[in-house]
Amino acid sequence: MDRANQSINQLKIINDFKNNTLAKAIRAMAKPFKAKVKTKRELTINGFTPEFEKQLLKEIKETEEAYARGEMKTYNSVEEMHRDILR
Repeated sequence: MDRANQSINQLKIINDFKNNTLAKAIRAMAKPFKAKVKTKRELTINGFTPEFEKQLLKEIKETEEAYARGEMKTYNSVEEMHRDILR
């Protein structure tokens, strides 16, 4: 019996060593991360945040004004644009 208990104790020690080594290896190789908490944001009817939509509308207005002043040209096709650019 004494010999059996000794063998069981040795197996427990070996098993604990393996588990501890595996746990250390996992911790060493694992990348730390922070859990991201999604906050509910207010969205406009178009699905944008109010800040982004305001900026988008401002840029659209600036583009339309530049076109109206003749500072910007539009094209009906990519081919037309390429012909104009490569002249």
